[in-house]
Amino acid sequence: MLTLLNEAIEDALNDGFTGLRAAGEMTWILADAPGTENAIEYEALMNEFYPKTRALGLCLYHRSRFSPDMLHEVLRTHPGVVVDRHLRGNPFYEPPQLFFKRCSDRERFDHRIGQLPLERLASPKNPRGPSRRPRRTARRS
Repeated sequence: MLTLLNEAIEDALNDGFTGLRAAGEMTWILADAPGTENAIEYEALMNEFYPKTRALGLCLYHRSRFSPDMLHEVLRTHPGVVVDRHLRGNPFYEPPQLFFKRCSDRERFDHRIGQLPLERLASPKNPRGPSRRPRRTARRS
């Protein structure tokens, strides 16, 4: 597959395009064809392939066709996700070095902490959560 993609990228560049956009409809995984047992590992490897090329890949997974367990694994291998026609950053994404456990437990933990949102949650002193208005401070005379 990587040979095919590299050839398609080369063809696109030779034809005067600045790169290649590739889309893959992923329901073929459901047919249990040979190699489907390694599909998620392949997806993780694509995160090492695409940044080194002049290509962009879009994987199409239909939520109603795949099991929640499979979709969880899909989320682990995709840095961005389109939901309701909006591209969103994916806090569940694991870069290849995490996915393939090529890093320490500390690096894995640090990555997960880095994915947490910056907003503060509600607390007993502020049950409605963070205020959207800037806080006013008193001036000293």
